[in-house]
Amino acid sequence: MSFVKISKGSLPLVISFPHSGTIMPDEVVKSVAKGILFPGTDWYLPQLFSFVGEIGCRVVENTISRHVIDVNRGQLAGIGHPNQCLVYTKNTMGRDIYVKNPDKAEMHRRIDAYYKPYHDAIACEIAEAGEKVWLFDIHSFAMGSTADIVLGNHNGRTMEEKHLQAIADIFTQNGFTVALNQPFRGGHVTKYHYKEGRTQTVQIELNYQSYIAKRRFGNEENPAVDETLWNDCRVRLEKSFEKIIEYIKTENHS
Repeated sequence: MSFVKISKGSLPLVISFPHSGTIMPDEVVKSVAKGILFPGTDWYLPQLFSFVGEIGCRVVENTISRHVIDVNRGQLAGIGHPNQCLVYTKNTMGRDIYVKNPDKAEMHRRIDAYYKPYHDAIACEIAEAGEKVWLFDIHSFAMGSTADIVLGNHNGRTMEEKHLQAIADIFTQNGFTVALNQPFRGGHVTKYHYKEGRTQTVQIELNYQSYIAKRRFGNEENPAVDETLWNDCRVRLEKSFEKIIEYIKTENHS
């Protein structure tokens, strides 16, 4: 069974959603502590950005929860702290996930079953997309910044600064406040799939308060959505991506 959803497109732009998955496979659930919640999820992003597939982007969506295995970490990150390790032993609120923590054998099983297929899918889309390919790795956050959007290019390592600034300017023109590389510089996905002269990769972080609700978020799942806020954000995101795609086409032919 594949836990990776792929939408083929004609544009040289690959969109990845590594942390929006909510599926907990049966073989994992049997070890999960009773009543544990998984709040640290990039809620509803594939739905919010559903237009990207409609306009021709190549979309790779991970449907597995990041609490099973975090595809935005390197394979050597190991087992332990949430947001830092490959396999978490606690949720983002510091609560124990398992009755008995996974061992290295289980970690490697998850790498083969869930982690590698996701990265293989991204690599395949990049290979099919042409000579100059752009990868946008899309996330969301509840704390750490008051900006609407944080763009991360590993401080200039994975996307040329002129491109990063151009994308930031487009979002700003559509009413978003934008921060660059603070506090999110980018993770494993953008770093691993960056190839000099071939790919431009950036992590895009969207503030929960920009599209879910203007409130504090805690130990909860499936937070209630303010539809007016959602719809306004989606319209502005669509307008932004229309301009970004125009920019990409121009740059790829320059």
